[in-house]
Amino acid sequence: MTDAAERGILASMIRAAAVLLLTLLAPAAWASEFDLGFAHPGMTLDEFRAITWPSGMSVRCSGEDDLPPESDNVRLSVPRPVAQLGGTRCGLFSHGDDGWHTQNLDLAGSGAEVWGKFFPDGGGTPRLVQLLIKQPPESFEALADYFTERFGPPELRQQGLARWQGEGAEATIIEDGGKTLLAFVIDTRLQAALNARMSHQPRRAGAKDSH
Repeated sequence: MTDAAERGILASMIRAAAVLLLTLLAPAAWASEFDLGFAHPGMTLDEFRAITWPSGMSVRCSGEDDLPPESDNVRLSVPRPVAQLGGTRCGLFSHGDDGWHTQNLDLAGSGAEVWGKFFPDGGGTPRLVQLLIKQPPESFEALADYFTERFGPPELRQQGLARWQGEGAEATIIEDGGKTLLAFVIDTRLQAALNARMSHQPRRAGAKDSH
């Protein structure tokens, strides 16, 4: 057997294993680890949309019509390989006379941008892979305290960095150059499956990603 054939078989096995893992995980496996109170890793996109958001706030996702143009503050588009696998990115918006605008959610005493990346599980149901929260850098202590109340003590907490690790999820808060505070809450099982499928996704000769 040639090396190329062996690599092809290995790639197929990895893809199959990733799909099988997500298919075997029961809905209870996505119950509420690292639950923020309004969202948690692994929740479905329908559940995310159905959250009782503040008045006038709506969930908008990549691929929908009448979206605001992409900018430094609006990043709904996803890389082409992720979109081809059914991935989507969603954010919180309000609608005014001049169209859609991003909306901040009050979180731990400060306004927060909230963005969610969703990816289909083995049954094709889009689930929350990654929740991104953006706040001013001075919000670090308050947000870290809020996460600690929800998730328990972090495995690491120091100036400008805090991290929590669970069985199937992880969370990190980090100051980005003193300009922005970024917090990530990730379903590590879904992220691993997404990475495996992307790394072995066939590519057309000469094809380039849009991002």
